[in-house]
Amino acid sequence: MFSKYIFFGCQGNGFYKVAYSDLSELENADYYDHPFDACVNVCIKFLGKLVFKPKFNRLFPSFIERLLYRNIINSCTQHIDSVCYVIFPPTLFYLKPEFISEIRKIKPDSKVVIYFQDIIRSYSDWNAWIPQLRKISDLIITYDKTDAEEFGFKYFPTPFSMVEICPDNNIPLSDVYFCGKAKTRFDTIIEVYKKLAQKGLICDFYIYGVNNKDRIVASGLHYDEPLSYYNNLQHIQKTKCLLEIMQEGAVGFTPRLWESVWADKHLLTNNSVVSKVSFYDSDAIHFIETDLDLIDNWINEKISYGNSTKQSLSPKKLLRFIDQFFLSSKNNTIC
Repeated sequence: MFSKYIFFGCQGNGFYKVAYSDLSELENADYYDHPFDACVNVCIKFLGKLVFKPKFNRLFPSFIERLLYRNIINSCTQHIDSVCYVIFPPTLFYLKPEFISEIRKIKPDSKVVIYFQDIIRSYSDWNAWIPQLRKISDLIITYDKTDAEEFGFKYFPTPFSMVEICPDNNIPLSDVYFCGKAKTRFDTIIEVYKKLAQKGLICDFYIYGVNNKDRIVASGLHYDEPLSYYNNLQHIQKTKCLLEIMQEGAVGFTPRLWESVWADKHLLTNNSVVSKVSFYDSDAIHFIETDLDLIDNWINEKISYGNSTKQSLSPKKLLRFIDQFFLSSKNNTIC
């Protein structure tokens, strides 16, 4: 439907660049971790990243911001009118909503899609942002089913690309691997760890955001150790099972499920929603409440997901979803 899709993602630890790498195979889609990565001019890139840093932003007049917005837009879609911009909230909060206003001026025939890939309430001032996002966007999507129902947004699970990763032979083998922020789930993480350790299983847990006084020192527990998303996938290659423990209040499919499909690994989870995924297999997906005590019975069993399942996770499906929405919708914006 659109001549061009432009994704302004989020740098983070490299997850989005991996997850959306399939888009590089398409001539009509580009993904940028940082909006100023779209700019060809090195000086513009440097200035843009400087201007929008919070501690420097107030020093620059608003017309400088508008010039930078225009440079981003023209750099990636200069001679194209039919454009769909897919913007992740961290990028929009960084650039400010005025960026979309500039898109409307320069590309009046374009569409703007906001795609939440984290729980909406995890963003500060989310209740002030939501009404504004409704006004300035044509479509809002969320990965979380509960958020979709509560806010009236469209639901689409986070995509994932089947990337090639070079194994790191320096990473030791493990039975169960976990990587994530502790948030409100640290007690649950440690409870599962203790049960696994009691069974003599080798754990490889990377936990972030735990106060020093709350940390438990034990074999296989790593706190706040730098780990890129690429390194995370290398650790997954060296384990038999991924552990997924959901954020409080989250309902939906997370990257842990996609990673288990990518690497043909077992998944141990407390996310009951995964039983509804089209490729659910009780031999591969296990629940903490019922299957943890029986882990010796299944953890050494080899599993394999078919190519059709793996390709079904591709971000290319997101483009078809967006196309279908705008083809069938009679409204210009979500109400």
